[in-house]
Amino acid sequence: GGNLYFFTKNAGSNPGVVPRMVIRHNGNIGLGIVEPGHKLQVSSGDIAIDATQKIYFDGDGSGHTYISEVGADTLKFFVGGQEMLKLLEGSDDRITVGSTSHLVVQDNKALILGGSDDVVIKHDTSNGGIIDNHTNDLIIQNDATDKDIILKTDDGSGGMTAYITLDGSATF
Repeated sequence: GGNLYFFTKNAGSNPGVVPRMVIRHNGNIGLGIVEPGHKLQVSSGDIAIDATQKIYFDGDGSGHTYISEVGADTLKFFVGGQEMLKLLEGSDDRITVGSTSHLVVQDNKALILGGSDDVVIKHDTSNGGIIDNHTNDLIIQNDATDKDIILKTDDGSGGMTAYITLDGSATF
């Protein structure tokens, strides 16, 4: 089978045309590469998609699984037509997850719930786990060193005081 090549000449060069694109006999398309190993392979350049356009993953023909930029620097991932993940630049580079059974947050990163940071859940490698309810000034902390569970709340003067501590080294 034959291949279809597209050549262009560099401005000001003489002679010399250079292959820029190829459609191979097996259906593979190469941009910037003449031996593409995939259905579409791009070399030495970026791929740009205009804002609000979608990238579809359409194995069953339904068109329900795709990635879309829905606004300024906001990507949404849809599976089965349902929004599953939203990545938003700015506002602390938030990630929104919908309709999942669990979420994994790496050490020293926080999971923030609510539009006003209502609840912050954080696990760090030195202090253990912290649950901080910013709206009602409640902190539940699990200390990594001795496994104590500490309940802190507003002390009435703008500070936080530990009111209940469960001793993690004690046995019942």
